[in-house]
Amino acid sequence: GKSELPKLYAHFGGFNFLAEAVQPTWDSPESMLGYYNTIENKFDATNILKFLLQTTLSKDESKYGYKDVMNLILLDEINLAHIELYFAEFLSKYELKRGNDNVNLDIKLGAGISYQIPLLSNLLWVGTMNEDETTKTLSDKVLDRSYLINFPRPKEVISRKTLKKLPENDFKHLKVDTWNKWVRNES
Repeated sequence: GKSELPKLYAHFGGFNFLAEAVQPTWDSPESMLGYYNTIENKFDATNILKFLLQTTLSKDESKYGYKDVMNLILLDEINLAHIELYFAEFLSKYELKRGNDNVNLDIKLGAGISYQIPLLSNLLWVGTMNEDETTKTLSDKVLDRSYLINFPRPKEVISRKTLKKLPENDFKHLKVDTWNKWVRNES
């Protein structure tokens, strides 16, 4: 049920939504975003990178552009791999972004070439996690930059068959301008 909360938040909040399962083998940003495949001589982009690119394009630039609306990426089971290994650059860039709106993420395309993607305020990240012998602990650096919600073990289990199906999302997407009006900047 942990993954349902961000899914429902995105659905009823009007966010574009992408859910991706973190793999235990993720050990670099390339694991999460993609890498240059020297055998096929092409860049193998992940769904996360494709979605990130969509969040930087307006509808005028691409019919799949999500720049003007809010977006949410769920990293499911975020601590199956050390988050500092695959998400470190994002953590640093978002730290820089606090005082500067013009922050870019460098995507390594191979052969020393990189592509810059602007990190805009129209994208939120959510991660779900379990704590057991198969997972990694979160560092203070990650915890300091996070909001944590702890769900205790449920007292009863309800079958998914009794849950209602989500209604079709026929309303408009949440505009970035509307979201920004809700943000409070004072300390």
